[in-house]
Amino acid sequence: MPRPASPLRAFTLRGARAIHRAGAWGFDRSGPLAPLLAELGAPLHRWLFPHSLLTDPGIPVEVDGFRLYHEGRPSYHLQMLAMGMHDRDVAALIRHLVRPNMSVVDVGAHLGYFTLLCARLGGAASTVWAFEPSSALLPILRRNVAENDVGGEIHVVPSAVGDSVGVVTLFAGTPDSMLSSIHRAAAAGDGPGPRETVACTTLDAWAEQSLWPRVDLVKIDIEGHEVAALAGMRELSRRNPGLVLIIELNERTLAAAGESIDSFWAALAACGFDDVSLAGPPPRPVTFPQDRDAIRREIRRQGNGRVNLMCLRRPG
Repeated sequence: MPRPASPLRAFTLRGARAIHRAGAWGFDRSGPLAPLLAELGAPLHRWLFPHSLLTDPGIPVEVDGFRLYHEGRPSYHLQMLAMGMHDRDVAALIRHLVRPNMSVVDVGAHLGYFTLLCARLGGAASTVWAFEPSSALLPILRRNVAENDVGGEIHVVPSAVGDSVGVVTLFAGTPDSMLSSIHRAAAAGDGPGPRETVACTTLDAWAEQSLWPRVDLVKIDIEGHEVAALAGMRELSRRNPGLVLIIELNERTLAAAGESIDSFWAALAACGFDDVSLAGPPPRPVTFPQDRDAIRREIRRQGNGRVNLMCLRRPG
């Protein structure tokens, strides 16, 4: 059973969330001032955020009705998750896309927020496969799945995802485990932390072993290894022509993996994804290379070095 939060902690958390919601409202309407606000916002957030809210791993944070246990390290991304501000564009896409009975693959599940959200939206007949390789995070992910009754069937898959089956080295981001990576230079924070050898599979190999289940949605966020993951899911994409992909594009982590925005886009095309939009709201269609500058402008506007994309396959 989770330890109860003190009334003071609950009050502080509500107040901090209200401030963050107000800040997000202003940022979304700031137009050309957005890059400046993003640059100022991150250090201001770190200074204002009451770190004591996240230093006890025995007390979960309440996010969208989920109880999420964590590592007890108040990293920036965990702070944003606790505030309900983590990858708001991805959360909005998932709420828009996931319907009852859908099957979802979450690559880079971390603590399981998006896994749980997909399972709840998909209902009792839905299935979610949550891929997470970190031995430190897997017990927390499994606990979060076990202690949140979302109705859908969730399978935790203890594996990284790439373009080959075998083992790889995972570098932990410090202090932010959400930024761990198979690529040492991509593991962000104070620099790469402890490393471990973890299992790795491809989505094609996993799907074949699972007798090719129907997959409606794939979410991939794996700090630079996205091109490899795309190379390993071409058959899965071919067998599921209605598949929707939500994927992160981060030029820094791609470069750390020896990739680029060009190789990233080529990998999307090889999987048949020819209808690509910047995550909203609302999603904005882009083509490559014609819209390269628009994509980079959006990355600068967001202020976090990355952008999320929604990718579809055009009929025929």
